[in-house]
Amino acid sequence: MSLCTPCTPCPPCDSEYPLLCEPLETTANGKRLVVEDSAACQKTIQTPAAQQVLKTDGASNLTWTNGANNTVLAKSSTGIVEFDQVQTAYIADSAVTTAKINNSAITTAKISDSSVTTAKIVDANITTAKIVDANITTAKIADNSITTAKLVDLAVTTAKINNASVTPAKLSETYLKTSDFTGANQSISGNGWQSIPGGLIIQWGQNSSATEVIFPKVFPNTVLSFTATPIQGSPTQATVQLDTTWNASPTTKVNIYKTGGAPTMAFTWIAIGW
Repeated sequence: MSLCTPCTPCPPCDSEYPLLCEPLETTANGKRLVVEDSAACQKTIQTPAAQQVLKTDGASNLTWTNGANNTVLAKSSTGIVEFDQVQTAYIADSAVTTAKINNSAITTAKISDSSVTTAKIVDANITTAKIVDANITTAKIADNSITTAKLVDLAVTTAKINNASVTPAKLSETYLKTSDFTGANQSISGNGWQSIPGGLIIQWGQNSSATEVIFPKVFPNTVLSFTATPIQGSPTQATVQLDTTWNASPTTKVNIYKTGGAPTMAFTWIAIGW
């Protein structure tokens, strides 16, 4: 007859530890974990180092571990609990707030290229007070990214524009240039004309006989206004009156009729049309 009993250690049980029939010691803080092996003997797993957790591997072996630095316990997509890097999927919505982020914790080096987009920025969240002086440079602004619709009324003032920063090369092709008024757009002389962007044409001249005025430049469409004024060279010419009638070719010339004064008399004229 075997002398072994439930309370008497027998091989392969280790007699150093109590069997099931003996109560375990009660302590305020447990120092060891007691488990039961396949032979119904109680064993203790070694006392772990500070700040460790008990982990099983795929073969159900128990080990103490605290994982690698900067990792957290997480449950993988396959259901395994393991230490892992902190991932976006592990962070609950609205869990990260400004108050939880240390000053200077977010740096440019920690932000991936193209990770900050307009859709990720709350409206009105970027203010002048949050932008370091000289931090926004031309090189950091994408082409065509600043539009009139993005500017607040009266936001651009002369004081905010550096001297010599506005040049013709930086202006849109639609801005007014000196060349829009010079060169082939004008003829500056005694009888001349000036074209204005938009189509308006101003013509002027001086005639020595009161018969007709031939425009230096044909108006492409019509004449809007014509005025003739006698050149007052003597008292007798002060009584001269000039009348005009439209010629058969009104965009080319205008007829002049004189009443009173000398037979020939100089006068100036100005015409506006398009």
